[in-house]
Amino acid sequence: MTYSNQYKDVESIIDTLLVLDTFCASRDIEVEFVVVGASGILLFIEMMNKDAEYRPTRDIDIRVTEGL
Repeated sequence: MTYSNQYKDVESIIDTLLVLDTFCASRDIEVEFVVVGASGILLFIEMMNKDAEYRPTRDIDIRVTEGL
């Protein structure tokens, strides 16, 4: 598997999730997402401790919990 992106900070993960949200909204798709895996853990660590060192991740794992 190849990756075209590497998320070097929390803002890049959030930006990607906003693109996904905008895409769903433009097609009247209503879902609830849960971010899982390393990106979810990194977002949580960032929220809990701003001084923590960020480790880049190559993907964002999500799980659709409602909708479709």
